[in-house]
Amino acid sequence: MKKVTWGEKKYYSDLTENSFMHTRIGKEKKIPNDYKYVPKSKLVKCLRFLFYYIVAVPVCWIYAKLTCSVKVKGKKNIKKLKGGAVLIGNHSHPLDCMFASVFVAAPKRNYIIANKEAVEVVGGRYFTKALGALPLPDNMKGLANLSDAVTTLLKQGNNVTIFPEAAIWPYSTFLRPFPSANFHYAAVANVPIVPFAVTYRYAKHRPLRKKPKVNVTISEPIYADKTLALPAQKKDLATRTFNAVNQIVSRDNVSFVEYVKKD
Repeated sequence: MKKVTWGEKKYYSDLTENSFMHTRIGKEKKIPNDYKYVPKSKLVKCLRFLFYYIVAVPVCWIYAKLTCSVKVKGKKNIKKLKGGAVLIGNHSHPLDCMFASVFVAAPKRNYIIANKEAVEVVGGRYFTKALGALPLPDNMKGLANLSDAVTTLLKQGNNVTIFPEAAIWPYSTFLRPFPSANFHYAAVANVPIVPFAVTYRYAKHRPLRKKPKVNVTISEPIYADKTLALPAQKKDLATRTFNAVNQIVSRDNVSFVEYVKKD
């Protein structure tokens, strides 16, 4: 991502715009319908577990604290949960996947549903896989495989993070739509949604051209209304989760970049 400054304007044509972040990827690969989201090998599982907790989490925690001065609020709202949960947050920072794993989900294992570019990053695809990236498949047939994997992970007590806005809009201080399809897994696996939001605060005692500091705020869990049919459950979850995240994003925030709709 190129350097941004206070007051910079970014122009978009619609709220699904995906041109503000560019990831350098290697050779594009197809995500097969039988992609192994959850390794069966005990050795691979063990190595990933050790890498995640001994290397990735400590290094990411230190990096995020040093570069973004992250402050966490509302951690008690997720600590009281015993089983798995779906974490839903806004997508406004290049490191928000890291924030979800290190500051929201921890000490539980976290997996992140992501575009397939996450496992094609030059020099980092093995790192992102070990961190729990679950790439979206290339076609509808692969979605059943992903759905089975996510349901399994949730029932095992893990957390799975989804960013309904899909594309990262760096330092955005408003929410884009939350499609109800993103709430399918929570409804099917019968686990709660944990809304969280990344917001910004002024970097005191620093020049205004410095990037803002980061707040990560965790809201109370939201449960599906099981008196409703599945499509209505997902829509209801989407509405309540959007409102919870929007309540946080709309307050305690500073605008670093202005997003302007093209005429």
